[in-house]
Amino acid sequence: LVLTHEVPLNDFIGFLDLSLHFTPSHVCWAYEPRAVKPILPFSSAHSKLVKRAIIHTVFSNTVNKSCEHRLEHSFSNQVDRLAKAGYPSELLVSVAGKLQEKLKSKGKSDCTNETKKRKIVVLPYLHKVSHNLKRIGRHAGVDVVFSAPKRLSSLIKNVNSEIKESRKCPIKHAKQFVPCQEGVVYSLPLSCGKRYIGQTGRCLNERLKEHEYNVSRVAISGHVAKHCRHCKGNEDDDDTYACAPNYQESAVLGKNRDSLAREIIEAHLIGRLSEECISASSVALSEKERRYLDCEY
Repeated sequence: LVLTHEVPLNDFIGFLDLSLHFTPSHVCWAYEPRAVKPILPFSSAHSKLVKRAIIHTVFSNTVNKSCEHRLEHSFSNQVDRLAKAGYPSELLVSVAGKLQEKLKSKGKSDCTNETKKRKIVVLPYLHKVSHNLKRIGRHAGVDVVFSAPKRLSSLIKNVNSEIKESRKCPIKHAKQFVPCQEGVVYSLPLSCGKRYIGQTGRCLNERLKEHEYNVSRVAISGHVAKHCRHCKGNEDDDDTYACAPNYQESAVLGKNRDSLAREIIEAHLIGRLSEECISASSVALSEKERRYLDCEY
């Protein structure tokens, strides 16, 4: 295996399509393709769009891949390459002008983004005071805006009061056990006195329907189905006893849109119910976390 290598010559070395120039204080770079193959001639049968795209690509690479010290020299070299390929100067000037406008608009958008990041403070409007605070905040880079103490929405409450429409469940349930709710932590009581604690981001009736299906089909998976298959209640010798969930008595113990938050609430309730619960938590909680959640649930 023979490895080739390259060393700087006259403080210059080529790397891919860049040329690196070494000086005592810094390193400069410029766009300078190493390929010997010439640019597509202007006299070719390709469309004008293709030829403009070639010029735009060459000029864009020159601007993006050249430092400020070598940009002018690199740009002149690329203009010479395009001129040798027969591209007219009018077309080169036109494409360069479009590229310049694009770079200017990009600079303006960057300035706009910086303006959006400025801090904004809302203060109640006070005569002879608020505008002085606004002037001081402007010097500190903080935008001060004012809020009015009285608004039309508060003066005409009956007209402007928002009518909150109750959100209807999009699913038409064949069997509805409880009122539809989404993103809940729920409790499912069993006839033996124990409970199943679970959570779901979907409609609660859909989750209860899954429990009912697993129990009726004597499914292998699922805590509820497994418990009902082996539970004999308080009578160990009674072979006729069958533990069953009471779906209509299911209760919502907590609500949250975030799945991790629901899993935390679920784990806390499972740990608090201990032997009374047949569920297994998805996350583990520390003692400090449990004490904190005791104050909330």
